[in-house]
Amino acid sequence: MSVPFHERISCTIPEASEASGLGRSKIYELMAEGRIETTSVGRRRLILVPSLFRLVRPQELALTTAQITEAPAAPMRGPNTKVKARARRTSRAA
Repeated sequence: MSVPFHERISCTIPEASEASGLGRSKIYELMAEGRIETTSVGRRRLILVPSLFRLVRPQELALTTAQITEAPAAPMRGPNTKVKARARRTSRAA
């Protein structure tokens, strides 16, 4: 059974490098800076996947569900808006 990457708790450094598009050296650098959270199990070093997502998608994860649901719906705009309005007017006149 394979768990999708975004649902995993942790990953190895090569997996994090592949998933993020960053090189191994950059991953190690970010680990040293504390920007990527890691844990050790025995001699194995694992990266916590949520910290990797926060690194590469900070603006998406900053929005909470409440902020998304409370945001007002944007009015429909675009080329089809006027066409629909014209079609309604034509059908009323007939």
